[in-house]
Amino acid sequence: MSEEMSLEVLKNQTNGTLAVYDKPYPYAVPVSFVYGDGARYFHGATEGKKHDLLTDNGNVSLSVVGMDNVQPEK
Repeated sequence: MSEEMSLEVLKNQTNGTLAVYDKPYPYAVPVSFVYGDGARYFHGATEGKKHDLLTDNGNVSLSVVGMDNVQPEK
């Protein structure tokens, strides 16, 4: 996917899955987010597991689905 297409998805969607580093597996959690000024902003508490993991390691992955085409008959 091109960078332009990726930015369009971020601009037009509001939900995704945030994966943060945890041992021994990633910790993935659904988040609501907005995209603006080249950054992604998401709602979060100032305490808890997600906050602790983000504080320990800011390397994350945000997965956002811009469009799907479920075809149960196939």
